[in-house]
Amino acid sequence: QMLVLRYLSGWRAPHLHFGVGGVWTTSPGWPLYPAVALPHSREARGDIWWVVQVPVARGSGPVEFVLNDGGNSWDQPLGGGNYKAEHSGIFVLEKGKLKCLES
Repeated sequence: QMLVLRYLSGWRAPHLHFGVGGVWTTSPGWPLYPAVALPHSREARGDIWWVVQVPVARGSGPVEFVLNDGGNSWDQPLGGGNYKAEHSGIFVLEKGKLKCLES
């Protein structure tokens, strides 16, 4: 199973720092790669769509994550904490909102 995250950002080298079952990647985490824009998306000037794929073992539980610029800037949900994907699928994170497109 796979968690696919599409992310809209103006950062030039975004990374996904994530944890499954309490085990986290070493910061900054996994790099994201440029992706094709989503249909009907409205990118601000300088924003780029990025994508990363994370293998998720069946029954491993939710994937918690935050994104960063590869350095000291972090993208967390409003109010702090971590984003959370409860299951595998295709997710989009745009302007602080995480939504599942397909599971």
